Amino acid sequence: MPTAPKPPPVLETRVLLNDPALCLQAVVANGLDLRLVAASLKTEALCRTACQHNGGALAYVPTHLKTRELCLLAARHRTPVHHIPEALWDTELMAVLVRHNGHAFSSLPPRWQTDSTVAAALNAGQIDGVELHLQTPDAALLAIVEDFSACAKVPGYLFTQAVFDKAEALYHQHPQWPALVVQRKPRLRIGDTRPTLGSDTFKTIWACYLNEDLCIAALHAGDALYRLPRHLLTRRVCDAAFEWARFNFTWIPPSYMTPAMCARAVQTDYGQLLNVVPEHLMTPALCLSAVEANQDALACVPEALRTLPLYTAAVQAYSSTLNQVPQALRREVLTQLIAQDPSNAPYYFSKRAEEAAAQRDFMQAVADCDEVLRHRPQLAQAYFQRADARHALGQWAHAYQDVQTALALDEKLPWANSLMGELVECAGTPDDLPTALAAYGREVKHQPAALKPWLNRAELYLKQGDGARANADIEQALHLEPGNQRALYLRGYLGYEAGDIDASLADFNAATQTKTQTHAAAGASSPCLPYATFRPAATSCSATDPATLGAPRNAAQWEAAIRERPILITCLPAALRSPAMVALAAELEATLAALVPQTLQAPQHKTAAPHPSWPERALDKQLPTGKRLRFWGQVHEAIKVFAKSR
Repeated sequence: MPTAPKPPPVLETRVLLNDPALCLQAVVANGLDLRLVAASLKTEALCRTACQHNGGALAYVPTHLKTRELCLLAARHRTPVHHIPEALWDTELMAVLVRHNGHAFSSLPPRWQTDSTVAAALNAGQIDGVELHLQTPDAALLAIVEDFSACAKVPGYLFTQAVFDKAEALYHQHPQWPALVVQRKPRLRIGDTRPTLGSDTFKTIWACYLNEDLCIAALHAGDALYRLPRHLLTRRVCDAAFEWARFNFTWIPPSYMTPAMCARAVQTDYGQLLNVVPEHLMTPALCLSAVEANQDALACVPEALRTLPLYTAAVQAYSSTLNQVPQALRREVLTQLIAQDPSNAPYYFSKRAEEAAAQRDFMQAVADCDEVLRHRPQLAQAYFQRADARHALGQWAHAYQDVQTALALDEKLPWANSLMGELVECAGTPDDLPTALAAYGREVKHQPAALKPWLNRAELYLKQGDGARANADIEQALHLEPGNQRALYLRGYLGYEAGDIDASLADFNAATQTKTQTHAAAGASSPCLPYATFRPAATSCSATDPATLGAPRNAAQWEAAIRERPILITCLPAALRSPAMVALAAELEATLAALVPQTLQAPQHKTAAPHPSWPERALDKQLPTGKRLRFWGQVHEAIKVFAKSR
């Protein structure tokens, strides 16, 4: 009894074959196993055998063995084009590649997507993967000359009279030719002289049998204009196609388009049709009509025609298009809408307040919020917007009153509790900090996925010396956004307080290297600018009494505050921002950098809020001087990065 042949060996990718006989068995079983063969055993014969069994094996053939003959062999076995050296590319090789793998056409470089390779895709039965503008009767001619079976594969819209004549001359004696001709003619209904046409007419019926009337009937039956034979694309057919379906406007030649047709086309719910309108027919009136009909049309308007009236009309029709208006024009657009559409003025005032705050014009933001509240005095969001703007202006008493009112109207209003907590921290006393903690706690409860409330509360816990709770909030923040600068800085300080200098330094290093977006990183989504960018040092007033909430009111008070914390120059009102004040802040910041090495040996006074204090520790004196310098230098860099990230 003969013994059964041994199955080919099962190989793992980590195995390297060194036995010639085993190598041959492997590549016969699967050409890709050539990758497991030792380089010294990859002969021309072995590589040819591998490519015969799997064209993909060409990738593992040494470069000096990749001849044109071997690449042709691999192409017949569906190797990807990028495995063939570019120096060997030619028309024949590309055609062979596509003929044996029609899907390869889309991966060819554009210069090789020619009639020859399109013909190869036709013979492979993969014409659907070829872009429509590359499908030509010339490519169909090349395909049918090569093989009779292509006559059945060529789409009807490419089978023009010239293609038919060539096919008939070549295959009129072929036994299947008569049946194929009958199959590709329009069919008549029983007892009717009208042909049966459907939504696939242009694909199945040969173009040489069609005329204008049959094309119009096919379009009414649901076929698409883009598959219409090119020589039958007449004005009458185009007009009929447009009347039947406005979407056919996309494939109508510009020479057949009229102003009236364009005006009707852009009125559809498909705004991208404005892109199809020829340049000589594009007018301001047409663009205005388009954007009023569809918000997507605004993106298709040429830059030269994007005027203030156009943007105004677009925003009035679709409020979401305000995001497409250039930043420099938004406030002007909203001003126009306030005058043109008084019934919706509160909404436009609110949006203009947002834009004013985004441009740091907080006085205008407050004025616009006043207008909103004059029309809708119970709108919580407007009180919050005004509180946000007043907070930026340093009007903390009024800001506190507004945020209290906003929360009374809507206790879950996003970011209102955070703003309340920050106002309390700005101007409250240590006895008021539980009020801020409670506010941050409510914000965390309502928005557990927001980053900023967790960090605000963690920083406040650090001020109170509650390291365990601070650490829990910091870890939650890092869970929400790994690598957040502010969280890393706070955790670094926490590690320093715990005496873990190495972990602390690692966090400070990470904080200075991480690029975190200023506002998005904090998780804020306030409609205005991020509130409390930097918190001024606390005063002795009480947060429970809004009347005592204050801020520096004159140049002398601001100078004193800036001397204590130079970064407060960013909060200085524009009216007081003199060159001398800016120079003072720059000088103090430079002085701070120069003093860092001295603080290593004799730590200075406590750092002002928001940065937790840096108390003198015996641990610092035990550190080697080099490590101490590196540690405190990195801390200083982290503080600067931290301030920017807030």
